[in-house]
Amino acid sequence: MARIRNGQLRRDFKRLLAIIADSREPDYAEVERIAKRNGLYYDEKGEVKEERK
Repeated sequence: MARIRNGQLRRDFKRLLAIIADSREPDYAEVERIAKRNGLYYDEKGEVKEERK
């Protein structure tokens, strides 16, 4: 099993897993913030895309 070594990325991944597992309505704003922090975004169709630099 490959481990995530970057501390911030590991925390983001753990938080996303917690959001997915929560039975309440997910906090989409937090998910979008995490995605943006990691160079990702959701397009108009809701698909995850990488930001271009």
